[in-house]
Amino acid sequence: MNKPQGKRKPRAFLNPVDILALLALLAVVAGVLWKVGIEPAVSSAKEKAVSVRYTVRVRNVHKRMESEIRYQVSRDNQLFTDNGYIDDAYLVSIETEPYTQPVTTDEGETVMAVDPARIDFLYTIEAQATREDDIFKVGPQILKIGLNHYVKTRRVEYLGSIESIEFIEANETNETNDINDTNDTNEAMETVMPDE
Repeated sequence: MNKPQGKRKPRAFLNPVDILALLALLAVVAGVLWKVGIEPAVSSAKEKAVSVRYTVRVRNVHKRMESEIRYQVSRDNQLFTDNGYIDDAYLVSIETEPYTQPVTTDEGETVMAVDPARIDFLYTIEAQATREDDIFKVGPQILKIGLNHYVKTRRVEYLGSIESIEFIEANETNETNDINDTNDTNEAMETVMPDE
């Protein structure tokens, strides 16, 4: 007895063997792209990390804040962004200087006067800066002398301006990253430019 001739089932465009062969080919292409494109980019980003020590001046802070700022920074001196801590970025020292401002005397002469109720903070920060096209960054912030820079931990946040930037070698960094460390971070040091 013959089976009735109905509509034939259409043949699939790709059979399972073809699909497996395409998946294997895609895996090989993805592996080659990883080796050629993505992996060097990841390793070159690691190579572009540079150790820096920079100073940020925060002007016109009321003197009564000094002890509280020092206390809070001593509890947590790692730099912070809205996304969390910045790896290898620490406040290593805090210094103060008198706050001065221009004042006009009775004779019409402009002189710099010290405000007894206010001070300037000088924060020294050591960090691993990333380098991209000769632009250095710590976290999301660009490092340039004169540029505004947020000094931010989980407990303290001030806006200041960068006064100095030094490129340091690995053996010069403050290994403890402790703000209360007795080591003098203002020792004379050799400034080293990073390799191109």
